[in-house]
Amino acid sequence: MSKIFYNVQHSVALTLNNKADTTAVSYTISIEKNQEFDHLYKLNRDDFKINDKIIDTKFNEVANAYFALLFPIIFFHDGKNCAIRNHKQILEKIYEGDKYLCDQYDGEGIKYIREQFLEQVNTEEKMEHFIFSLPLFQLLQLAMQTKEDDSSFSHKWQIMPVGEALWEGVKKHIPINSLVEWELELVDKLAFKSDLTRYLQDNNIEKTVDPTAIVSSKISSSMNYNDTYDNIEAINSELTVSCEPYFTYKEHFYLTQF
Repeated sequence: MSKIFYNVQHSVALTLNNKADTTAVSYTISIEKNQEFDHLYKLNRDDFKINDKIIDTKFNEVANAYFALLFPIIFFHDGKNCAIRNHKQILEKIYEGDKYLCDQYDGEGIKYIREQFLEQVNTEEKMEHFIFSLPLFQLLQLAMQTKEDDSSFSHKWQIMPVGEALWEGVKKHIPINSLVEWELELVDKLAFKSDLTRYLQDNNIEKTVDPTAIVSSKISSSMNYNDTYDNIEAINSELTVSCEPYFTYKEHFYLTQF
């Protein structure tokens, strides 16, 4: 399999404390299968835009520059297990890139971006956890898993800004349509509500949360493929979580081959 290119559109709509905000990003990625070693892939990312515009603010420019230091990502995936294979090279690239960016930019906002990014990727273990939490990588992991029905499928997903949560539901493989579908819900809604309450209180958004407030949640995802398990044609995923009137979150991810 040669290098395959995809367009990616990713949007997040968040309502917090009656304030609504929507951010949409787009970019291209390439996935290249190693011709010498089985189950080894190289993932790269280019042409990053925010709300269909080339980055035009220093804050976003620096944030993207740091994030871009993670690529290319070389990873192993055999249909069940996944692992990053180029930790050392990424850490070296981050070290050199950080020195360059510190010479090019200054200011409190830039310092904040730097500290937040480096704190999440400054060891191999933390870097792998950070990469695995990215929506793009989470969905690629799902799409490259063995294609089979599973009535008790579970998966962790990062819900910004609250944190990571476990989801569970049904995975369906429909071979006649070359399609895999997932329908998932939060496993522990009380734990999520507790995490949300802590976030709201820590950030002085709400002092108390009504204990009767209901958490609703759903992940609905689908993946089209062609003749090989690792050749993805398209991914369409939508996640919604709400605990009204305090919090609503809707995330949409769309990946298509070109």
